Parts: sequence; structure tokens; C-alpha cells
Amino acid sequence: MDAEIFKGGGIFIFCEFDNRGYEPDPVDILYTVTCETDIMKGLEFDISVVEEHELLGIDSCEKVSGSCYKLDIRILAENEVENREIYLQRLLTLEERIAETLEKYGAN
Repeated sequence: MDAEIFKGGGIFIFCEFDNRGYEPDPVDILYTVTCETDIMKGLEFDISVVEEHELLGIDSCEKVSGSCYKLDIRILAENEVENREIYLQRLLTLEERIAETLEKYGAN
């Protein structure tokens, strides 16, 4: 696992896409990931409990951008091994969102 993910803190969510423009799950099923241990717990929950498949492991973790990491995982589904990608998107703080917006659109 990339030791840099949680360096300096941060709150992450799992998502299916590597871009920030997608809409996350409804808040009644959305949860946050705040440490490396949460990654495995969350994947186990999503794969084993929700999908009723078996998580075989994380093959790699790659930084996609300053706030996104791609996890390559293997699962056992219907007696077949599947490779999947899932992303960890870091939620921006208010200050980061303001700075990003001002940089993109300029100050009023």
C-alpha cells in the first residue's frame, strides 16, 4: 500500500471513477476512509457483505492525482477470479475548495 495516502491526514471515499466530477453514493450508504486499516475493512465490507463475493487482495496502489489513488483488486465472484479497479478520492477541505475555485475562475 502507498504509505503516502494518509500522510498529512485526509478523508477519502471509495468510488468507481478517477475524476472528481462523479456523484458519490447517497449519504445513507456513504462512509469515509481515514486510515490504511479502513481500506481493507471497507473493501471487505463492500465486496464480501454487500456484493457477497470474496476479496482476494489488493494487487497494487497507484497515485492518479494529488487527491486520488487507484487500487487494483482481485475478487472471487461466481467461482471466477475478477480483476477490478476502485478509486480512493480525497475529500477537499473548505479551504482547498475555495482555493481551487478561485484559481479556476478567478476572484470576484
